[in-house]
Amino acid sequence: MNNRILIVAATAVGVLSGSGGTYLIMPASEPIVRPPNDTEIAAFVAANPALIPKPQAPALDIPSSDEALAAYRKAYARNPLRVGLEKPSTISIPCQPSGDQANVGDHDPGL
Repeated sequence: MNNRILIVAATAVGVLSGSGGTYLIMPASEPIVRPPNDTEIAAFVAANPALIPKPQAPALDIPSSDEALAAYRKAYARNPLRVGLEKPSTISIPCQPSGDQANVGDHDPGL
């Protein structure tokens, strides 16, 4: 037989005998603490109502309009998607006077 097969077989037998021996030697565990049932919980709460804390009302921090606007501007200025947009872009469109002398196709050779 191949030496590798013998090593694998010996390892498997050792693992199985070790786990089986541990399973047989260890006693069955018994729960030491059991959870209380519903009637016991109801009796505890009836005896001492302070066991259930009263939830506090949520406190809302509503900013003023100036604070909200300042926070919006600060967040907008730090937006990583606005890279390179420090100056607003402008579009200039030359205007021609309206009237009889205005011709749309004067400057466009395609018209």
